[in-house]
Amino acid sequence: MSDSIEMLIGKKCTIESKGWNDFAFEVYIVGQDDDFVFYMIQNKTKKIIGAYSKTYITNIREKKKGKPLYGDFVELNRKSFVGKNVSISLKKKDGFIAGFFDFRDDDYNDVDVAKFSDDEIVLSFGCKIKLNEITKIQER
Repeated sequence: MSDSIEMLIGKKCTIESKGWNDFAFEVYIVGQDDDFVFYMIQNKTKKIIGAYSKTYITNIREKKKGKPLYGDFVELNRKSFVGKNVSISLKKKDGFIAGFFDFRDDDYNDVDVAKFSDDEIVLSFGCKIKLNEITKIQER
């Protein structure tokens, strides 16, 4: 998958995941590491950064008529989220019904990132989340 992601850098795409309602529509792919694909949402007033866990991605489709990324292109990485206010989506419990009633994400809809380690993210209030539990991180 890493080689195919490299070919999508700077292009407008949709990221599809294993989650029943968790997609990233019309985002620009702007980097990757071993665990995440980094993206940017660009609208008229600002740019929003995000990261999707490679473990949960089922497909990345290029939008054929997408406008090219404008402005300065900055490749994102984990450090790009430090000090930012984000929403974090967590891996859902197995099965549609179990996943539908899994509300753990609610605790992480408005949090600040303090730092990343090799296998976890540390939030400003001291909470640590294992990276393998995270499906998506997106700036608010």
